[in-house]
Amino acid sequence: MPNMKIELPGFEFYTGERQHNDVVASITPAGGIGFNAGACRKLDLLAYHWAQLGYNRKERQIAIVPTDEKSHGARTISPRKGDRGADISAKGFLDMYDIPYDKRRSYTPEVRSSGRMVIIIDLKEPRSAGRPRPAAG
Repeated sequence: MPNMKIELPGFEFYTGERQHNDVVASITPAGGIGFNAGACRKLDLLAYHWAQLGYNRKERQIAIVPTDEKSHGARTISPRKGDRGADISAKGFLDMYDIPYDKRRSYTPEVRSSGRMVIIIDLKEPRSAGRPRPAAG
């Protein structure tokens, strides 16, 4: 099928493909920490095999340090099929720190560097549930 290119100033045309440009991290009901495809691309997460997890109780923040070194407590970064993101199994970690995972909660993580990349998820600042759908009719 040919790809028709339409130029119209100020307009973007729907291509049928989802865009994964936002960096999103989610805590899932299965007890995982998931990253969307945009996060994997922008943070080059799939270049790493492991992640060390930390928690700041006072600030209610999770720190994720991607690494190639398997160390005590490090969790595997598991790529999803079809370039759809990656997951870290974190049920034990979430249980240890009483971090709820009864429903999916999404966050825009902050990236810091302290000699290596550190991804911070601030549990006090979940993303909004998304744009409201237009009313029918």
